[in-house]
Amino acid sequence: MSYPLQILASAEIEISEAFNFYEGKVIGLGRRFLDSVDRSFSIISKSPEIYARKNKAFRACPLKNFPFLIFYAIEKECIVIYSIFNTSQDPVNWP
Repeated sequence: MSYPLQILASAEIEISEAFNFYEGKVIGLGRRFLDSVDRSFSIISKSPEIYARKNKAFRACPLKNFPFLIFYAIEKECIVIYSIFNTSQDPVNWP
């Protein structure tokens, strides 16, 4: 069973900003970043409980090959994506 994903607007902005950053560094790297996000979304949708809780409200899925965590919560038959967090930032800023 797959759960539907709801991606908050703030998370969409974080994805777009990261894409633009990586694409600005190397053509095609932004696309690889988006592919990694999509693969992680697929895993989260199919098995949302496999990733550890970072606090009472959120779980965190690390992106493969990129320094980001996807913060999400399981809410009433739906997965809500709250943040695509760059791990080089201060963890105090986690959602």
